[in-house]
Amino acid sequence: VGWEEMLAALSGALRGCAVGLQRVGNQLSATTLRADASVAAVVQGPKATAAAFVAPTAVCLGETVVGDKSAIWYSASVTSSVVGDGASIFDGAVVTKSQVGAGASVGANARLSEAVLGACAFVGPSASVVGASIGDKAHVAPGSVVAPGMTVPAAELWAGNPAVFVGPAPVTIEEPDQSLALAHGEETAKTYDVLIEEDDDHWDRVHRSDDYFPRGKPEAEHESAVGGVVPGPILNSPITK
Repeated sequence: VGWEEMLAALSGALRGCAVGLQRVGNQLSATTLRADASVAAVVQGPKATAAAFVAPTAVCLGETVVGDKSAIWYSASVTSSVVGDGASIFDGAVVTKSQVGAGASVGANARLSEAVLGACAFVGPSASVVGASIGDKAHVAPGSVVAPGMTVPAAELWAGNPAVFVGPAPVTIEEPDQSLALAHGEETAKTYDVLIEEDDDHWDRVHRSDDYFPRGKPEAEHESAVGGVVPGPILNSPITK
Protein backbone atom coordinates (compact mmCIF):
# COMPACT_ATOMS: atom_id res chain seq x y z
CA VAL A 1 0.00 0.00 0.00
CA GLY A 2 1.45 3.38 -1.01
CA TRP A 3 1.74 6.47 1.13
CA GLU A 4 -1.14 8.17 -0.64
CA GLU A 5 -3.50 5.28 0.13
CA MET A 6 -2.40 5.21 3.76
CA LEU A 7 -2.90 8.95 4.14
CA ALA A 8 -6.31 8.76 2.52
CA ALA A 9 -7.37 5.97 4.89
CA LEU A 10 -6.06 7.90 7.90
CA SER A 11 -7.83 11.06 6.79
CA GLY A 12 -11.13 9.22 6.50
CA ALA A 13 -10.70 7.68 9.96
CA LEU A 14 -9.93 11.08 11.51
CA ARG A 15 -12.98 12.62 9.86
CA GLY A 16 -15.11 9.83 11.29
CA CYS A 17 -13.70 10.47 14.79
CA ALA A 18 -14.36 14.18 14.44
CA VAL A 19 -17.98 13.57 13.50
CA GLY A 20 -18.41 11.23 16.46
CA LEU A 21 -16.86 13.70 18.90
CA GLN A 22 -19.08 16.47 17.54
CA ARG A 23 -22.17 14.37 18.20
CA VAL A 24 -21.05 13.62 21.76
CA GLY A 25 -20.32 17.29 22.34
CA ASN A 26 -23.77 18.27 21.10
CA GLN A 27 -25.41 15.78 23.45
CA LEU A 28 -23.42 17.04 26.42
CA SER A 29 -24.19 20.64 25.55
CA ALA A 30 -27.89 19.85 25.60
CA THR A 31 -27.77 18.77 29.26
CA THR A 32 -24.84 20.72 30.65
CA LEU A 33 -24.56 24.28 31.85
CA ARG A 34 -21.10 25.76 31.64
CA ALA A 35 -21.63 29.41 32.49
CA ASP A 36 -19.08 31.85 31.09
CA ALA A 37 -19.44 33.80 34.36
CA SER A 38 -22.37 35.49 36.07
CA VAL A 39 -24.71 34.27 33.34
CA ALA A 40 -28.42 33.50 33.51
CA ALA A 41 -29.04 30.33 31.53
CA VAL A 42 -31.61 27.63 30.99
CA VAL A 43 -30.36 24.55 29.13
CA GLN A 44 -32.80 21.64 29.28
CA GLY A 45 -32.53 21.32 33.02
CA PRO A 46 -29.88 23.41 34.80
CA LYS A 47 -30.98 26.91 35.73
CA ALA A 48 -28.86 29.75 37.12
CA THR A 49 -30.17 33.22 37.89
CA ALA A 50 -28.52 36.33 36.53
CA ALA A 51 -27.35 37.20 40.04
CA ALA A 52 -25.45 33.92 40.50
CA PHE A 53 -21.81 33.22 39.74
CA VAL A 54 -20.99 29.92 38.03
CA ALA A 55 -17.27 29.59 37.32
CA PRO A 56 -16.23 28.73 33.75
CA THR A 57 -14.81 25.37 34.84
CA ALA A 58 -17.76 24.44 37.08
CA VAL A 59 -20.38 22.02 35.80
CA CYS A 60 -24.12 21.89 36.52
CA LEU A 61 -26.04 18.85 35.28
CA GLY A 62 -29.60 17.59 35.31
CA GLU A 63 -32.40 19.44 37.08
CA THR A 64 -30.11 21.77 38.98
CA VAL A 65 -31.30 25.15 40.23
CA VAL A 66 -28.81 27.82 41.33
CA GLY A 67 -30.32 30.61 43.43
CA ASP A 68 -29.71 34.35 43.59
CA LYS A 69 -26.32 35.57 44.82
CA SER A 70 -25.02 32.01 45.07
CA ALA A 71 -21.62 30.90 43.80
CA ILE A 72 -20.47 27.69 42.14
CA TRP A 73 -16.68 27.89 42.17
CA TYR A 74 -14.00 26.41 39.94
CA SER A 75 -14.09 22.69 39.11
CA ALA A 76 -17.15 22.17 41.32
CA SER A 77 -19.84 19.78 40.08
CA VAL A 78 -23.54 20.07 40.90
CA THR A 79 -25.95 17.42 39.62
CA SER A 80 -29.74 17.41 40.02
CA SER A 81 -29.55 19.60 43.12
CA VAL A 82 -31.01 22.82 44.49
CA VAL A 83 -28.55 25.50 45.61
CA GLY A 84 -30.29 28.12 47.74
CA ASP A 85 -29.88 31.88 47.60
CA GLY A 86 -26.49 33.09 48.81
CA ALA A 87 -25.02 29.58 49.07
CA SER A 88 -21.46 28.70 48.04
CA ILE A 89 -20.15 25.50 46.48
CA PHE A 90 -16.38 25.84 46.64
CA ASP A 91 -13.63 24.58 44.37
CA GLY A 92 -13.76 20.89 43.47
CA ALA A 93 -16.81 20.10 45.60
CA VAL A 94 -19.24 17.48 44.28
CA VAL A 95 -22.94 17.86 45.04
CA THR A 96 -25.35 15.20 43.78
CA LYS A 97 -29.10 14.99 44.28
CA SER A 98 -28.93 17.24 47.32
CA GLN A 99 -30.53 20.37 48.71
CA VAL A 100 -28.24 23.18 49.85
CA GLY A 101 -29.99 25.77 52.01
CA ALA A 102 -29.80 29.53 51.70
CA GLY A 103 -26.46 30.92 52.84
CA ALA A 104 -24.95 27.45 53.31
CA SER A 105 -21.39 26.56 52.29
CA VAL A 106 -19.89 23.37 50.91
CA GLY A 107 -16.10 23.44 51.33
CA ALA A 108 -13.49 22.68 48.70
CA ASN A 109 -13.40 19.03 47.58
CA ALA A 110 -16.29 18.14 49.90
CA ARG A 111 -18.91 15.62 48.81
CA LEU A 112 -22.69 15.82 49.23
CA SER A 113 -24.86 13.00 47.92
CA GLU A 114 -28.60 12.70 48.54
CA ALA A 115 -28.16 15.05 51.48
CA VAL A 116 -30.01 18.02 52.95
CA LEU A 117 -27.96 21.00 54.11
CA GLY A 118 -29.83 23.56 56.21
CA ALA A 119 -29.71 27.33 55.95
CA CYS A 120 -26.31 28.86 56.82
CA ALA A 121 -24.90 25.38 57.51
CA PHE A 122 -21.27 24.57 56.73
CA VAL A 123 -19.61 21.42 55.40
CA GLY A 124 -15.84 21.67 55.73
CA PRO A 125 -13.30 20.96 52.99
CA SER A 126 -12.93 17.29 52.02
CA ALA A 127 -15.83 16.29 54.26
CA SER A 128 -18.39 13.73 53.09
CA VAL A 129 -22.13 13.84 53.71
CA VAL A 130 -24.06 10.96 52.12
CA GLY A 131 -27.74 10.36 52.71
CA ALA A 132 -27.73 12.55 55.81
CA SER A 133 -29.32 15.76 57.07
CA ILE A 134 -27.43 18.79 58.39
CA GLY A 135 -29.45 21.28 60.43
CA ASP A 136 -29.51 25.06 60.11
CA LYS A 137 -26.22 26.74 61.15
CA ALA A 138 -24.67 23.33 61.91
CA HIS A 139 -21.01 22.66 61.07
CA VAL A 140 -19.32 19.51 59.78
CA ALA A 141 -15.59 19.72 60.41
CA PRO A 142 -13.11 19.35 57.51
CA GLY A 143 -12.45 15.75 56.50
CA SER A 144 -15.35 14.38 58.56
CA VAL A 145 -17.74 11.70 57.33
CA VAL A 146 -21.47 11.92 58.05
CA ALA A 147 -22.88 8.45 57.34
CA PRO A 148 -26.23 7.66 55.70
CA GLY A 149 -29.23 8.14 57.95
CA MET A 150 -27.46 10.48 60.37
CA THR A 151 -28.89 13.86 61.41
CA VAL A 152 -26.74 16.71 62.64
CA PRO A 153 -28.96 19.00 64.76
CA ALA A 154 -29.05 22.73 64.19
CA ALA A 155 -26.16 24.87 65.46
CA GLU A 156 -24.00 21.87 66.44
CA LEU A 157 -20.43 21.02 65.43
CA TRP A 158 -19.74 17.43 64.42
CA ALA A 159 -16.38 15.94 63.51
CA GLY A 160 -14.65 12.62 62.90
CA ASN A 161 -15.22 9.43 60.93
CA PRO A 162 -17.97 8.68 61.58
CA ALA A 163 -18.85 12.18 62.70
CA VAL A 164 -19.88 12.69 66.33
CA PHE A 165 -21.03 15.68 68.36
CA VAL A 166 -18.15 17.92 69.48
CA GLY A 167 -19.84 21.04 70.75
CA PRO A 168 -21.81 24.11 69.66
CA ALA A 169 -21.12 25.35 66.16
CA PRO A 170 -19.16 28.57 65.65
CA VAL A 171 -21.17 31.70 65.03
CA THR A 172 -22.46 31.73 61.46
CA ILE A 173 -23.01 34.83 59.36
CA GLU A 174 -26.73 35.17 58.76
CA GLU A 175 -26.40 36.53 55.22
CA PRO A 176 -23.03 35.78 53.61
CA ASP A 177 -21.69 38.62 51.48
CA GLN A 178 -21.40 37.34 47.91
CA SER A 179 -20.47 40.70 46.42
CA LEU A 180 -16.88 39.59 45.79
CA ALA A 181 -18.07 36.46 43.98
CA LEU A 182 -20.40 38.49 41.78
CA ALA A 183 -17.67 41.09 41.09
CA HIS A 184 -15.32 38.25 40.19
CA GLY A 185 -17.96 36.88 37.83
CA GLU A 186 -18.28 40.23 36.10
CA GLU A 187 -14.51 40.45 35.65
CA THR A 188 -14.16 36.93 34.24
CA ALA A 189 -17.01 37.63 31.80
CA LYS A 190 -15.13 40.51 30.18
CA THR A 191 -13.75 39.98 26.69
CA TYR A 192 -10.12 40.51 25.75
CA ASP A 193 -11.01 43.76 23.94
CA VAL A 194 -12.72 45.12 27.06
CA LEU A 195 -9.70 44.27 29.21
CA ILE A 196 -7.35 46.02 26.76
CA GLU A 197 -9.59 49.10 26.76
CA GLU A 198 -9.67 49.20 30.55
CA ASP A 199 -5.89 48.81 30.68
CA ASP A 200 -5.52 51.73 28.27
CA ASP A 201 -7.87 53.83 30.39
CA HIS A 202 -5.82 53.07 33.49
CA TRP A 203 -2.57 53.98 31.74
CA ASP A 204 -4.17 57.21 30.51
CA ARG A 205 -5.33 58.20 34.00
CA VAL A 206 -1.86 57.60 35.41
CA HIS A 207 0.29 59.16 32.70
CA ARG A 208 -1.72 61.78 30.79
CA SER A 209 -2.29 65.30 32.02
CA ASP A 210 -5.23 67.37 30.80
CA ASP A 211 -2.96 70.40 31.15
CA TYR A 212 -1.11 69.20 28.06
CA PHE A 213 -3.40 67.02 25.97
CA PRO A 214 -7.14 66.41 25.85
CA ARG A 215 -8.21 62.79 25.94
CA GLY A 216 -8.36 60.91 22.66
CA LYS A 217 -6.29 63.29 20.52
CA PRO A 218 -3.43 61.61 18.62
CA GLU A 219 0.04 62.77 19.54
CA ALA A 220 0.73 64.02 16.02
CA GLU A 221 -2.05 66.61 16.37
CA HIS A 222 -0.58 68.23 19.48
CA GLU A 223 1.51 71.30 18.74
CA SER A 224 3.88 73.30 20.90
CA ALA A 225 3.76 77.06 21.41
CA VAL A 226 6.19 77.52 18.51
CA GLY A 227 4.13 75.44 16.13
CA GLY A 228 6.14 72.23 16.24
CA VAL A 229 4.75 68.81 17.03
CA VAL A 230 5.23 67.88 20.67
CA PRO A 231 5.88 64.17 21.36
CA GLY A 232 3.28 63.06 23.85
CA PRO A 233 5.38 60.66 25.93
CA ILE A 234 7.79 63.47 26.85
CA LEU A 235 5.23 65.96 28.16
CA ASN A 236 3.12 63.18 29.63
CA SER A 237 5.93 61.81 31.70
CA PRO A 238 5.95 62.27 35.49
CA ILE A 239 8.93 64.65 35.10
CA THR A 240 6.83 67.32 33.39
CA LYS A 241 3.83 67.12 35.69
